[in-house]
Amino acid sequence: MAGQASGGEDGWISEESNFCGDEETREALEQQIRNSKPTEFLDVFKRYPNNLAARVTSENENDQKAASDAKPNQWFEGDKAHRQPNETVKRFLKRMPPLTTVGSTVLPWLFVDGPDPHVDESTERDLGKFTELGVELQNQFMEQKRRAETADPNRPKQTITKMLKPDRDALVEGIRAIAKENGILFGKWMLFPPLEDLPRIWRKVCEGVIAGQLGPQAKVATADFEGDPKIRVICIYTKDFDNQDDVLRVLLGLKDLGIVSETDSRGIYYKADAYTYLDIKSDNPFGIRASMYSSRDVLKAKELKRGRADTNGMGGKTGKKQVTLSQFMK
Repeated sequence: MAGQASGGEDGWISEESNFCGDEETREALEQQIRNSKPTEFLDVFKRYPNNLAARVTSENENDQKAASDAKPNQWFEGDKAHRQPNETVKRFLKRMPPLTTVGSTVLPWLFVDGPDPHVDESTERDLGKFTELGVELQNQFMEQKRRAETADPNRPKQTITKMLKPDRDALVEGIRAIAKENGILFGKWMLFPPLEDLPRIWRKVCEGVIAGQLGPQAKVATADFEGDPKIRVICIYTKDFDNQDDVLRVLLGLKDLGIVSETDSRGIYYKADAYTYLDIKSDNPFGIRASMYSSRDVLKAKELKRGRADTNGMGGKTGKKQVTLSQFMK
């Protein structure tokens, strides 16, 4: 990306651009994402792709023909916060410009939806049960931490952190397991473009989602979204945080659109909705990573894997273990 201007026709981002925001800005915006509780914004919550299957099933359970004829991606028709079916990106952006649209009528997000169904309608989703079990796991870890700290008040913090590694790993795996068991599968790559880059980046994301190049849905914060007024957050969703191929596919789509590069010193991050619902942020008391993936790590792993495949193809040998995307799950 070196030598490309931030406002270029091809949509490249300058390495000097504060594209992802500083750590304080990202944390402030992620806090707002976490605070968008489904119980507080029921109308918006119904728009989320994870809830589509339950709505369609509930409304049509006594009418199998209606269910079979339903168009799963038209559920948002008439909702002005969404790009409408057959509405061009240009018209959508003119109708709902991200720089100036306020959330008084659409709440804090604008949405664009892709051509494929958002979810497998056979997937059962139970957010309440997931949250209950997740909080229980968190409490169990905190109890182990309390015991370790009180057993020897003079024990160094680094020692306690090392002692708790098995408990920490169990917490991460436990959250992943109950998320899959309860259908809390969505996750998102998060962008934090400054205002001067927002219209162009959002346009490219919209075009990528509609073309099927990215995930099933993306959203951008409206003008009155709390946090740093100079930075906005864009979330690009995938259907399943555990589907590593799809997570990588969407990241590569962002790379092809000129939004992400392996040379970007900051990169972008992927966070599972499961972590968002459990309020797991960067300074969490459990000591686990708030994000599941980093674009820098994932793209580096892909290049290393490709390079080793090329070496092996020429008859060469490598004594190193192959790097895969699964290494960046924790």
